[in-house]
Amino acid sequence: MTRKKGFFQRRWADFRTGHGTYLVYFLAFMNFSILVYELVLVNIPGVLVIFPTLLHFLFIFLVIYIPLAAIIGWLHRRYQMPVDIALSMKQNPYWREITTSLAEFEKAVLLIAQNKNDEAVTLLHTAIKRLEMDFA
Repeated sequence: MTRKKGFFQRRWADFRTGHGTYLVYFLAFMNFSILVYELVLVNIPGVLVIFPTLLHFLFIFLVIYIPLAAIIGWLHRRYQMPVDIALSMKQNPYWREITTSLAEFEKAVLLIAQNKNDEAVTLLHTAIKRLEMDFA
C-alpha cells in the first residue's frame, strides 16, 4: 500500500515539476505570441510590413526577448537574490539557528588550530545544544 502511495506521490511531484518548470513557459509564450499578433499587431496599419506572418513576429520577438530575459535574470541573480536570501534567512528561525551553529563550528575549528581546545569544546557544546533544540 505505501509503495503504491509513494509511487503516485512521486509521479505527482514529477508532473508538477515538469509542468511548472518547463511546459507552462512554452504554453504561456505561445498564448502571448498568438494573442499579441492576432489581436493587436494585425489591426495596426503598417505593422504587417514588418511582421507579415506570425513566424516573422516570433523570430524577431525571440531575438529580442531571449537576450533581454537572460540579462534581467543575471541582474536578478547578481543584485536581488542575495537580498532575498538574506531576508528569508533572518525570518526563518531554522536557518538562523543552523547558520549560527555553523559559524560557531567554524570558530571552533579556528580555536583548535590555535591550540585553544577548551574554548573550542565549549563553543562546540553550545552549537550542538542549539541544533538539538525542538523547533516545533
